[in-house]
Amino acid sequence: MTQFKNCWIIRLVLCAGQLLAQAGPAPVFVESFRKGPTRITETSYQVNLDIQHPSYQARVKDSAGDDHFQLSMTPVRVGEEDPSILSWQVSLVDRHRRLYGTLLLPHRDNDLNGGAQGHVFWLDPDPYAIVPLLTKRVVKIEGFYCVIQVKNYHRPVPERRPLDAMSVDVQFTNTNPLSSAN
Repeated sequence: MTQFKNCWIIRLVLCAGQLLAQAGPAPVFVESFRKGPTRITETSYQVNLDIQHPSYQARVKDSAGDDHFQLSMTPVRVGEEDPSILSWQVSLVDRHRRLYGTLLLPHRDNDLNGGAQGHVFWLDPDPYAIVPLLTKRVVKIEGFYCVIQVKNYHRPVPERRPLDAMSVDVQFTNTNPLSSAN
């Protein structure tokens, strides 16, 4: 009987491992340096970036309906002579306190923003990127969450780093999208 139980346990562990492998990379969670009670009007953006439209900006309303934050996506280019796009960077800035810079970081001091938490804003297709490109990024800012998820990307030359298009979903919510209750 013990051998029968052990066999089922091994099968269960193998199936769970296969399901986890298919689920993709684990989400990266970051708590912003910005603390406070501010909540937002829940909304989602589906952003399609490409060579003709390499940048994106949207205003994000707080719970009172005021344009409180600025969401931006900007390309990181090879250089002035080569306009190819290496990656995109996402920022969220408080329109009333721009001096703080992007709120998507765990620390205001850039020297302290290492590891995965310090790179959630960088949508980098490099296979050695600190945060893999298709990883779900969840940032808690004050009383709300910003969820960034790359859905698709395209390289004009496969196996080469430059990009010519990327599709990104950004969601703003007042509830933790990683909690088991959701």
